[in-house]
Amino acid sequence: MCEREREYERDFNTILSKTKQSGAELIYSPTYQDAGIALLSQASRVSPDIKILGANSWIDTNLQAKTPRNLSVYITESDNSNTDELNKLKDKFGDSPITTCAPQAYDAANILFSSINKVNYIDADKLADTLRKQSIKGVSGDISFDINGDVQQKSFKVEQIIDGKPVKIKSS
Repeated sequence: MCEREREYERDFNTILSKTKQSGAELIYSPTYQDAGIALLSQASRVSPDIKILGANSWIDTNLQAKTPRNLSVYITESDNSNTDELNKLKDKFGDSPITTCAPQAYDAANILFSSINKVNYIDADKLADTLRKQSIKGVSGDISFDINGDVQQKSFKVEQIIDGKPVKIKSS
């Protein structure tokens, strides 16, 4: 079964009812925080036994705190964050919460700025070559690229939200 929610969906009752009637055992829903909170809340009433697999935006502590009961909810996220660099980021921005994907965006911006500085002017081909040669110890972990510019080896973990807190189940 394949149902697609709209980007700003907040009423998941129809999708949950159809999923329950289909006999599906799992819902994969890579939603952002607000939609995830709505989905999880409604799932506890409509389909309390169905497992729900979310994406890395579900690392959000607000979503976790608002997750009703101990639903079988799993989230995935990068498992190799650099604690020292993360602490520097927290020191730089004070008490502001570090939102989902902020470490990756911060690292991406630093890699781009570093590459631009090395090239000394913007030449698309030289910049692309320089980007591919970058290797940093960033907030989100060690980052390097292959010859095509794709990020090399990243690890992930799977967590279950239990009593509003993430509990690691498995990592790769």
